[in-house]
Amino acid sequence: MILKVKFKSITFLIVGIIAFCLSLTVALKPSVLAVNDTSQSFAIIMYHHISAKPNSVGEYVVTPTQLENDFKYLKEKGYKTLSVRDLYSIDKGEMALPKKSVMITFDDGYEDNFTTALPLLEKYKIKATVFLVTDL
Repeated sequence: MILKVKFKSITFLIVGIIAFCLSLTVALKPSVLAVNDTSQSFAIIMYHHISAKPNSVGEYVVTPTQLENDFKYLKEKGYKTLSVRDLYSIDKGEMALPKKSVMITFDDGYEDNFTTALPLLEKYKIKATVFLVTDL
């Protein structure tokens, strides 16, 4: 899922992201929300599940190859990845929002976040946030 977010209140955004991820019961189709002032905005790319099994790949499941291609594209095009800590620092005025910023998130905290995504995140030096399910 890719969202364009107007950069006004990062604290509100963080709370919104957490609430959204915790209350998500049905995966949403990817969409882009356009904003007028893109100089103070960034994209959020949400991944749900990573699987090498061909029969499980679909709208909400990507292959390791697709994930790596996404990360490679972001690096080649000069995107800067943001962590939740970065958003906090930006909100407090301790750092500026980098141009071409993007936040990578993973829903639910599946094992594939550790076994598949983490090595790729390290390879491409990409920051990401995992939203863990703590109770169903």
